[in-house]
Amino acid sequence: RLEASFVTTSDLRPEQPFDLALLNIVWWPDARRGAELIALAAAHVRPGGIIAVGGGKNAGMGGAERDLTALVGPCSVMIYKKGHRVLAAERPAAWTDPAREPQHSTITVHGVTLTIEHSAGVFADGNLDPATAMLLEALEVPEGAEVLDLGCGAGMIALVIKRLVPSATLTLVDSSVVAVALAERNLERNGVAGRVLASDGVAAVAGQQFDLVVSNPPFHVGRARTDVIGRRFIAEAHSVLRPGGALVLVVNRFLRYEPDIQAAFGNGRELAGNDSYKVLAAERA
Repeated sequence: RLEASFVTTSDLRPEQPFDLALLNIVWWPDARRGAELIALAAAHVRPGGIIAVGGGKNAGMGGAERDLTALVGPCSVMIYKKGHRVLAAERPAAWTDPAREPQHSTITVHGVTLTIEHSAGVFADGNLDPATAMLLEALEVPEGAEVLDLGCGAGMIALVIKRLVPSATLTLVDSSVVAVALAERNLERNGVAGRVLASDGVAAVAGQQFDLVVSNPPFHVGRARTDVIGRRFIAEAHSVLRPGGALVLVVNRFLRYEPDIQAAFGNGRELAGNDSYKVLAAERA
């Protein structure tokens, strides 16, 4: 057995290089994001360190092998069992980061025009998705409201809120450090002030109180569908709302979050909806 220490970091620029980076392709939303993660891992591994990628044959390991070889160098199979394998490549001393030019989109919503930087690993990839558009259409933000964007992604909801209600105060949180960095850049690019925090749910703002919590909660983790995140967001939103504060979230029509909202808040209603999506709201007593 090897002596090892494991580091979890929300810093995209760790101070020290690592000896080994581990990537599981089940968490990759698509191949483009997988290539970005391989390059990000290689950037934080010392020369001679190992970048290891694991997953099932039918989950995209063929593409992962090509990307690992192209971005890092020749790779070999470390482990193979029951259709799953772990590939490893050694980072060469002369490795060069294949930095990509940032991708931007311009969107207009409610008369507000925004320039959005986007990434393959962050929801909607620079587009205004129909669910978020429905949320923004139904949303009423009081003057001077302290707003928490829970699971902010690229920051689009918060950007529109601040442009429409300049007196609002914004806090954006997301568990993805890629999303956090992206949201920070998007706020700066559009001249919008706000706090952006890496956070597991509301952990980074625990003990604080808000007038409004807004969210378009994810229902996938990698490629796997789940309602656990949405249910958790509902419960945690109640804990950071001040009395009279409101939760407003948009979800797919098939997701049954109404019982969770009733359990947490004792009330709830549908503000808007169609066959695909619904905007749900509740108020803390």
